[in-house]
Formats: sequence, structure tokens, C-alpha cells
Amino acid sequence: MRLGLSVVLCLAPLAAAAEGFALKDLRNVAVDAGAFAGGSYEYEQERKRLIIACDTCDDLTVVSAQLSRSTDGTEGRFRSGETTIEKMEGICKERAPECRLTRLDIGGAVGWVSQYKLGPNEGSTAVLFQDGDLLTIRSLSESRNRSGTNMAAALRTIAPQIVGE
Repeated sequence: MRLGLSVVLCLAPLAAAAEGFALKDLRNVAVDAGAFAGGSYEYEQERKRLIIACDTCDDLTVVSAQLSRSTDGTEGRFRSGETTIEKMEGICKERAPECRLTRLDIGGAVGWVSQYKLGPNEGSTAVLFQDGDLLTIRSLSESRNRSGTNMAAALRTIAPQIVGE
């Protein structure tokens, strides 16, 4: 009995540390549509997906967030330094020479944000990991400025609610 109790007490901090994101349901995100640039925005919320689209923009302008899990070890390799921003940017530049990556830390989550060209559009993708939880935020627009501004707004207003403190 004592051994069982000792094991439980030793493992309790590990279980608490592996909680992942604060929000597991994107229907609970408070969306401030006024935070996004270039027009007025409508949004649709589902449990694992959030789509914010400009309904008055003259081009396709959209921000999406998706929750999933990461089980391939990327988070561990990134946290340990085995996978660096420089390595990731090199892979990205092989696909698109103008690709740029920047490290991203929000609350207890780590990851990166990339900027790239996608056909006639400009894109930005943020990838955040925490305890196996994965948050992917994408911003797309014909305008690099609008895509970047909307990504910054999403990282400022949406990501902290999902990730938590």
C-alpha cells in the first residue's frame, strides 16, 4: 500500500505538468473581429476549428485556427534544441526561397511562425506545442501586410486564450 501511494505521489507532479492547452474547445474563444485588418470579419467556431473571414475585403482574407495533437516528437526535439529555427527555416526555404521563420513562445507553449508566398497570396502560419497539444494558426491574404497584421492580431488575441498562462 505504501509503495502504491509513493508511486502516485511521485507521478502526480508529472500529470499536472502535462495538461496541454487551457482551452480544448475553440467554441469558447472570445473572438474580437475588430482586431483584424482590412474590413469587417465574420467567424465560425467549432470544437477543434475556428475560421475568421473578411466579408468586405476585395480579396480572400482569412485566419484559421485548428487544435490537434502532435505525437511525432517534434515538440521534444524543438524544446531540446535538436530542431532549431535555422533548420526549420532551411526546410521552408527549399520550398519557397522567401520563407521566414521566427521562434514563438506564448505562455508555456513553444513553436514558430512562418511567412511565405502561396501562389498569388501571402501566408503566415504559427505552430505552437504544449504537452502534445498542437495549435496551428494560418493567415492568408493577397497583401503581405494584411496577412502579417492578422497573424499578429491572432497571436495577441486568440492564442493566449487557447494556450493559457
